[in-house]
Amino acid sequence: MKYTKRLRKYIFKYKGRLFLGFLLGTLFSACDIIIPFLIGYIIDIFDEISYCSSFVCSDSLIDSIIKILLIILSLVILLILFNYFFGIIISLTGERICKDIKNDLFQKINSMSIKDIDSKQKGDLVSRIINDVDYVNTAINGAFKQFYSGLITIIFTLIFTFVLNWMLALIVLILTPISFLVSYYVAKSCYNSFKEQSSLQGNMGAKILEDLNNIELIKSSNYENESIEKYEKMNSQLFVVGKKAQFASSLTNPSTRIINNIIYAIICIVGAILCVLAY
Repeated sequence: MKYTKRLRKYIFKYKGRLFLGFLLGTLFSACDIIIPFLIGYIIDIFDEISYCSSFVCSDSLIDSIIKILLIILSLVILLILFNYFFGIIISLTGERICKDIKNDLFQKINSMSIKDIDSKQKGDLVSRIINDVDYVNTAINGAFKQFYSGLITIIFTLIFTFVLNWMLALIVLILTPISFLVSYYVAKSCYNSFKEQSSLQGNMGAKILEDLNNIELIKSSNYENESIEKYEKMNSQLFVVGKKAQFASSLTNPSTRIINNIIYAIICIVGAILCVLAY
């Protein structure tokens, strides 16, 4: 929680840009939801044409289809533009935030005493400045671009679903949290693996810097083989831990897709039953 509060200080510094990015993300999600709705409306018009007896009626319906297609084309162009600028704004904001974090880290290191610096492994400090800050940048881009756009898409989808059929909307509303719970438990299970991976990367960085700075001493002491064995052992540990972390994190997408497909199948079955009963 305390790390979230620290990060919040850097994020709120660019709240104007983030607000603009959120606005573009909202418009992107709105266009993405409206397009299938209009396509369904076109299908309904084709159904009306099949029952139309006069040419005047058919021509008016075809004109309506052309107008809707032009609207869809305009929405597709807007969707591409909104998505493009949304990605640029969020990416630039994430880079600015990481730049501010690195500047503060350098100021903190420069203000530290030599005793405190010597008590830390140099490779660990380098890993924190480079790797950990890059992870923050990846998290910001992933959270703001994917999580926010996905959240807005869910909200708009529920609104349109309630407008079309409240029963299907209730099914979506009840079953969707299952997907979030699965994602939460998968992320929670791989947290320790990523934490251990970050620690091993810091230790490996410290080992490499120490060996490179003392390369002449290692050669004169005939310590090359022992140093290589230590490095290979650490590298093997990192490989095992990294493989475990990557595998655990990769379970998020397929597990949520399975849940989403099950929800989709349930909605299709219920929707088909409702169509048959209504027919």
